[in-house]
Amino acid sequence: MLTEHHHSATAWLFDFDGTLTDYDTADRAAVETLRLRYFADVPADEFHAASVTARTAFYRTWAAGDVSRGLDQSRVAALCNRYDRANRTDQAVDTYRAALLAETRPVRGAEALFAHLALSYRLGIVTNAYDAAAQRARIVATGLDRWVEVVVVAVEVGYFKPDPRIMVAAAEGFGVSPAECVYVGDSHEFDVAAADAAGMHPIYIGSENGPLDAPCFADVQELHQCLGT
Repeated sequence: MLTEHHHSATAWLFDFDGTLTDYDTADRAAVETLRLRYFADVPADEFHAASVTARTAFYRTWAAGDVSRGLDQSRVAALCNRYDRANRTDQAVDTYRAALLAETRPVRGAEALFAHLALSYRLGIVTNAYDAAAQRARIVATGLDRWVEVVVVAVEVGYFKPDPRIMVAAAEGFGVSPAECVYVGDSHEFDVAAADAAGMHPIYIGSENGPLDAPCFADVQELHQCLGT
């Protein structure tokens, strides 16, 4: 359960995709919109598998040092090249992004949790995103931004979780020490590890076991119930 450190913190920070919004569902819907618009001749299962392959390839390319394009541009371009539609890449990227934005909404209970926390704490978001403007627009689309004071997008600061420096940057945005911050995320490997290494107080959302001892909750609604209403 939560400790005194969690309750006495100054600021609460959150991961975005997977914690405050269901990225996988939104992405699959956006990819299907893209397929129907430009790739209707490609079977759905094949196209969605190709989109996952393209995303994985981007992560490998980025890790190897090629940061010339963001995830959306690289991924959609790979699909257009694969299916001989390279001349439609720009329009296809715009279509995908618009669809992903339209499908982005807060997970159940997120708004109530933020409204409750905002009575006592300063709130922020730290996200491992490669497309800064698009990610900031998606945060606004959830409506959670009205409670948020600090947003740190990894591609803007140059640090990606589990690098603890991205967490330090978020704390600095509030003008507080990491020890005064709680961090909530859905990944042991990225969220919990980064927060712990930075000296924050992590909370895990999900059902998987992890190597670090952090309070665990099935979802943000359960976390809210623990805090009380």
